[in-house]
Amino acid sequence: MSDRLEETKKWVNGNNELGVKTAKRLISELEECRAENKELWAVFNLQATRTKKAEHLWQQATGKHDTLPDLGVLMDWLMGEIKQLEQLINDWLEDKDE
Repeated sequence: MSDRLEETKKWVNGNNELGVKTAKRLISELEECRAENKELWAVFNLQATRTKKAEHLWQQATGKHDTLPDLGVLMDWLMGEIKQLEQLINDWLEDKDE
């Protein structure tokens, strides 16, 4: 155990009332950190699930089945796909009007 930890323990034990308050505050902070960590992992897992779907589409379109794209590359590709679809729709609408 580190010297600093031993010093802290001695200080807490010597200041019982302050030590109890400190311990309660630290326990409360730890519980808050655990709750935040759980929430962040839930968001991470949700984003990972969503990203997997887009990665699969990218792999099919590029033929790079053993490659995971960088998120920026994936987003650029998705934006390009949207632009192509918009152009196809616009072209179809123009042809329909003629």
